[in-house]
Amino acid sequence: MNFCVRCGGKMNETGDVCTQCGIRYDLTNNTGKIVRTKTNGLSVAGMITGLISLVFSMWGLISVIAIIISSVSRKQIEEYGEKGDGMAVTGLCCGIVSLILYVLVLTIQGCVV
Repeated sequence: MNFCVRCGGKMNETGDVCTQCGIRYDLTNNTGKIVRTKTNGLSVAGMITGLISLVFSMWGLISVIAIIISSVSRKQIEEYGEKGDGMAVTGLCCGIVSLILYVLVLTIQGCVV
């Protein structure tokens, strides 16, 4: 079992990521060089777009954009091992809720007219 040189926590099964602090180690050349895991930029954009879509839920296009950006972000996070999954999920949930509100408003307005 390997331990992290930064925090002393246990490393994951493959020995390249600390399970406690999340530092990634470059083991390709056995140097043990620390490689910082970065936050996915699309996850930040997805969260911001999702929150904006909740505030302005009358514009359904923003909701769809938030859902697309957050979905792409989650795929990239899983593929590259980046951080930001919570922000991507927040953007996805806000986008979905906003889209549902948008459809409900359109339905109610259609029934009233």
